[in-house]
Amino acid sequence: MKDYSNKRTQRLVYEALFIALVILQTVVPFLGYIRIGPLSITLLPITVVLAAVWLGIRSGTLMGLAFGLSSLIRAWLVGNPVERLAATNPLISVIPRVLMGLCVGLLASLLIKRGLKTRWIGIICGFMGAFLNTVFFLSAMALVHGNDVISFFGGASSDTLWTVLAAIVVGNGIPEAIASALLTPLILIPLSKLHDLHFLDA
Repeated sequence: MKDYSNKRTQRLVYEALFIALVILQTVVPFLGYIRIGPLSITLLPITVVLAAVWLGIRSGTLMGLAFGLSSLIRAWLVGNPVERLAATNPLISVIPRVLMGLCVGLLASLLIKRGLKTRWIGIICGFMGAFLNTVFFLSAMALVHGNDVISFFGGASSDTLWTVLAAIVVGNGIPEAIASALLTPLILIPLSKLHDLHFLDA
């Protein structure tokens, strides 16, 4: 009973810290969103991935929710026209991020059970987390606001929609996934020395 109480307290403390980090990354642009020329690299998925891999599935899902809500608020307050078109709808900005956190948590659980080294778990989950974030977000945007996206970019057919989405995946999604794959293990390895991966779900 005491061990359960300690784990519950640890979970609440760590989850609060991760939520605070999500808020900080949302408020301070260069911590959560980096622009390099025409590219816009979103670093917030890395925070969700770290929570999902280190703390467990529940925490990853919760951080996905925090990420989604923060992007929803950001889209309303300072979003560009495309963000305001899409991300102000919680079906697009929130649900995909929750699913991303859940999927990464499940993937991490599988990799941990297979005995992969922490570095490789970080690389795989970092890449997949950022990539799934892009794919889930764009898929939701296509389903909910497909016609609006076509009109926004001056197209007249669904071919325009898929061309635009493919360009976003290549131009933003892949660089974000690579950056996440490189950065996630650098942070995850020190965390794993403090506690084992998924120690709260053990």
